[in-house]
Amino acid sequence: MFVLLALTLATPAQPPVSLSTITGGMLVSLCSKSEGTQLDPCASYILGVADTLQIGRVTCRPQSDAATLQTLTVVRRYLHDHPELWDRHPAFLVRDALKGVFPCR
Repeated sequence: MFVLLALTLATPAQPPVSLSTITGGMLVSLCSKSEGTQLDPCASYILGVADTLQIGRVTCRPQSDAATLQTLTVVRRYLHDHPELWDRHPAFLVRDALKGVFPCR
């Protein structure tokens, strides 16, 4: 499943394939009730997508507890700052939030 998601996230020219019933709005709702690195549904979803992006070399995050907190903070801030995107698939929201902050060189 993670490989299919990684391929889907890595090839935005093709129509997205959703394997999840989670919507962007649902992720926003989950994340509005969460903070820090507590492993709740919001953090679990973000870190799962972030790890998939890392495996596919879409993003290149350092391996540290600070990077984990930064990952969660960046995505939560992106969700908060972009309500016009809440109708998009949440995996793409996470990808878009992280690509600029953790680019691969």
